[in-house]
Amino acid sequence: MAPDLEVERELGRGGMATVFLARDPALDRPVAVKVLRPDAATAIAEQRFLREARLLARLRHPHVLSVHQAGTADGLLYFVMDFAGGETLAARLERGPLPPAQAQTITGQLLSALDAAHRLRIIHRDIKPANIFLDGDNALLGDFGIAHAESSGDSGAPLTEAGHWLGTLAYMSPEQLAGQAATESSDLYALAMVIYEMHTGRRWRTGLIPAAADWSGVPPTAVLALSRALALAPEDRWADVAAWAVALGGRPKRPVARLIALTGVALVAALAVVFGVRGSTPVMATLVVGSFGDADPQGPAAALRTSL
Repeated sequence: MAPDLEVERELGRGGMATVFLARDPALDRPVAVKVLRPDAATAIAEQRFLREARLLARLRHPHVLSVHQAGTADGLLYFVMDFAGGETLAARLERGPLPPAQAQTITGQLLSALDAAHRLRIIHRDIKPANIFLDGDNALLGDFGIAHAESSGDSGAPLTEAGHWLGTLAYMSPEQLAGQAATESSDLYALAMVIYEMHTGRRWRTGLIPAAADWSGVPPTAVLALSRALALAPEDRWADVAAWAVALGGRPKRPVARLIALTGVALVAALAVVFGVRGSTPVMATLVVGSFGDADPQGPAAALRTSL
């Protein structure tokens, strides 16, 4: 790979690839080089490896490991990505749960990263602490090796070898363990398992009923939101990452509701002026606007009463 990259040492290896630390001399920065291992280079593995590089190239997000280039060197497939200089979340959790503030910060970052992936119809399918990289309070979601993109018509089935599990058993949703295809809801379940572990230092057991779980260590304000994400049936979970993030972080601003209110005020004022000019008696206009706390931008946002 020289002179474009100077490979320094091996960082780690998995079932399909080895990751090396390298330096980009032109930009004077460290990078990580993921190389498909020769003994694992089956046709399916090569397709899966290249797909990971393409998905990461599409998914540009500050909390997702970015890919810079891909190619072949000495007959070996590789791609170059950001180097996460810290440790994995799995390594950090070996020392116990995270401080509440740090766990909350990382939770927000991971929710944002997963939301960005799902907006591109990319399902990760292997969210776990070992695939989350920490640099202080900054988290990066990585290893999209078995992800698939629904928008490209990639169901993942052509790249699945018979008798092989796709994912990590300890962090699989109930439907995946039952042999069903992973969905966006499956990613939510896996991330909820990780968040629970960050707060408690305990691993969630797939199939556990949330009402029967030990919630000690989880902030009381997060228990309901997290327990819904860990519901056994996908249809009982949050509709998407955005809805879950709102439940964990409070109500979002609702500019649509405010616009409706302002429009109503303007309408009543205009009617008051028209009728006041045309009539000979004083005119009173009254506007009563109800709470917009749970407003639905697609439906009636408030109770509006006018009297002229």
